[in-house]
Amino acid sequence: MNEYNKIIQKKKIDGMSLLKMSKNDWMDLFHFDMFLQSCAVYDSFNQICVKYPIDMIDSNEGVLHDIPKEYLCPLSKSIMKDPVIASNGITYDRSSIINQYKDVLNYSLMNNGNIELYPDFALKQKIQQFLENLK
Repeated sequence: MNEYNKIIQKKKIDGMSLLKMSKNDWMDLFHFDMFLQSCAVYDSFNQICVKYPIDMIDSNEGVLHDIPKEYLCPLSKSIMKDPVIASNGITYDRSSIINQYKDVLNYSLMNNGNIELYPDFALKQKIQQFLENLK
């Protein structure tokens, strides 16, 4: 584990950047011999990030905060800044769904070639209130 930490520190990669990398990227970065190794470590890291989202770690105090799961984007696993409801009824962070819908989702979200997204103002207000209460 120390060797992986050294690689991360040497290349100055933060947790959010690791989350955005593919399993193939992990394989190259950590010099795994087999893709299966990359998958196992990548999946473990993502499970930890779901339980303890990276953007909710207080870097000064190292304190983790309990975050309601409804505040987390199912794609980025981070607290949503601009929650939107897709036509499939699932709420995503706008930037995540726009950047990833072609890779992750099917065309049921499309209408005339465009993705349909509806702002979730109520959830956005709840998230903002939650974040204010942490301060």
